[in-house]
Amino acid sequence: SAVERLGRKVVLVLNDDFNLKITYPRDLPLAEFVLKRRKGPAAN
Repeated sequence: SAVERLGRKVVLVLNDDFNLKITYPRDLPLAEFVLKRRKGPAAN
């Protein structure tokens, strides 16, 4: 990686969070679904 070429150490960190990238309008329904599930029944 670019960081390693600079002589720096790369560290990987495990994470349970779902990381959704919204790039296109078609990504929005999935993002809405994920957010509603995270907030629980009160979000509806």
